[in-house]
Amino acid sequence: MRNLFKNQVQDGILKTMSQQAQFPLLKPITFVTGKGGVGKSVIAAAVALLESQKGKKIHLVELGEKSFYEKFFHLKRGTIQYQPTEIAPNLFISLWSYRSCLREYVGFYIKSQKLYDLFFENPVMQKFIQIAPALKELAILGKATSAPRNVGPTNPFDYLIIDSYSTGHHKALLTAPLAMSQTIHQGPMGYHSQKIFEVICDPDLSTHLLVLRPEDLPTIEGLEFYHFLKDKWNIQGQIILNQYLQFPKTTNELKELMQLADDDGIQKICQYFYKVSVEQENCFLQVRQEKAKAVCVPYSFDKEDVFAFLCSLNEKIKPL
Repeated sequence: MRNLFKNQVQDGILKTMSQQAQFPLLKPITFVTGKGGVGKSVIAAAVALLESQKGKKIHLVELGEKSFYEKFFHLKRGTIQYQPTEIAPNLFISLWSYRSCLREYVGFYIKSQKLYDLFFENPVMQKFIQIAPALKELAILGKATSAPRNVGPTNPFDYLIIDSYSTGHHKALLTAPLAMSQTIHQGPMGYHSQKIFEVICDPDLSTHLLVLRPEDLPTIEGLEFYHFLKDKWNIQGQIILNQYLQFPKTTNELKELMQLADDDGIQKICQYFYKVSVEQENCFLQVRQEKAKAVCVPYSFDKEDVFAFLCSLNEKIKPL
């Protein structure tokens, strides 16, 4: 797969985006979130691939215990681990759990595996970690923001793209350092929590991509989170409307076809497409009213070559 990708680059199949609409320009850290099922992981991969084609060294990270990208990129089980794995030129993928992030963070300071095991691998401490408020989220965000804060190992990448949790869980993730800094004002915990939160809110250090699908519930939930970031923390989220359907007819033309159809089956088909078209237009209108930075990605069918599929998404980006 990787050799095939290199051949495609050499043959000039992959096009540059200089004359087209583009995904938002990245900052050192990019968070990608959205309601479950909107395609945020695919969008994160497409953004990562696009930037890697420009010669940037990209670290794409998925959060959790199981890897989505192993199946997506047709990799062997266990290929994606905590340490970055290069799957294409300049494109590396990792899987971060709070356990792995905490292990590296504490190990970096303690510098003793025995001491780490003594404190963090015993049953009592494991139960404490499970119930300790914000500790798991802080472990992940501490790792994610370590480079701008000059904490931990040296960062060899140009950009970090985080395929984060769905909107609700992602909100809890971002809220954790602020809550901790407001609870603990003194000491290393309070200090590092405050610095983590500052990196998240700094427009020169972090980008927040909100992936929506032009349907009522994903749009409502996505715009609610957009307002949360904007009104609460003055973070300007950037919106990607994913999987919109392109119709050969306008909404009014679909309505006329629905009314004129003399066959019940055709009428129902026209009625369905008319309903989808109206819903999409309403979602577009809601996003436009926010005057947010937004682009659209049309619905695309999967292809056997996943890299070609991601490149096709990059080529189909349109301004809203």
